[in-house]
Amino acid sequence: MTLDSAVIAHWQTWIGRTETRSELLELESLRRYAAALGESLDVENVPPSLAHWAFFLPVATPDQLGPDGHPRRGGFLPPVTLPRRDRCVGLHHHVRLVGSAVGRVELHGRLSVRAFEVADAR
Repeated sequence: MTLDSAVIAHWQTWIGRTETRSELLELESLRRYAAALGESLDVENVPPSLAHWAFFLPVATPDQLGPDGHPRRGGFLPPVTLPRRDRCVGLHHHVRLVGSAVGRVELHGRLSVRAFEVADAR
């Protein structure tokens, strides 16, 4: 598949975009997630690995979804027309705890588009 260099240049304009999300979670939910990964249950001090994949999910109504069930292309991530768009964009995730109340913890997640490359599909 050959892609027009102007299309790739347009997709690359997404590099540097940042999105921040916050979520108030029950400590037990976060502990269960950490336990499933085999990590420390001390989630009040250290968020479990890959928490950005389990939490901080985008909210989209049915009319905002694409045919693949994900939010329509062209929002935070570039409008990549390739079938495996999640493999084209290099993302940087940062999750941090910002406070806790009895039985709850607030997490902030920051997601940044760091790179973009088109690889041969195999």
